[in-house]
Amino acid sequence: AITPVNASSTLRLTAVLHVGASTAGLVGAGIFVDATAAALDADGTRVEGATDMQTLVIRHTVSAASTTARTYRVRIGPDVGGPATAHLNGSGGGRYFGGVLSSSLEVEEILPQ
Repeated sequence: AITPVNASSTLRLTAVLHVGASTAGLVGAGIFVDATAAALDADGTRVEGATDMQTLVIRHTVSAASTTARTYRVRIGPDVGGPATAHLNGSGGGRYFGGVLSSSLEVEEILPQ
């Protein structure tokens, strides 16, 4: 969650996601705000099999527009007709690096000049 200090600020969101799947196919991800069902931004990547993992980066810039608190979230999932399961921080074969690999969502407020 973030509460912008200035309504004229710009918010820069960067999601770095390490995704895998149960089988070969497309895995998608999106950035969402609060309870809104529509993604602010989204992207996808192809995973080649159950032991493959890809890094997916989504960058999005939005006006703060207010000083009201809001919560940004990332959701991932398999493409329709694609792999049965999408995985975060690992693949269908398990976690990577003993479970210490981590995906992230960074929200940065850029104050007006």
